[in-house]
Amino acid sequence: MNANNMSKNIKSEYTDRRVRSIALLCVWRLIISINSHFKLETKLMIAVFVFPILLAFLIAELASSLFAPSEVDICLDTGGSYNYELCKCDYKLNHKYNKDNQC
Repeated sequence: MNANNMSKNIKSEYTDRRVRSIALLCVWRLIISINSHFKLETKLMIAVFVFPILLAFLIAELASSLFAPSEVDICLDTGGSYNYELCKCDYKLNHKYNKDNQC
């Protein structure tokens, strides 16, 4: 891939992100302006229904990154033995767990 194609891809990604953010802003303005006579009720509706959903997605994203399997877990799950001295997975020799040498 040459530099010109990379530049086009970056511009395309930027444009896609910008279009999505503008669309999200338009939806947000629509939600806020649904009941112009009942602004407080509209805001409460958003607070009760939309924010918990957003909070759940945020918690799910954080939890998946916190509980991602480590290099040691991946090595052991694939049938290897983790060498704590070299900090590498070894599929030929078995290594003892060494709590003094943690990677």
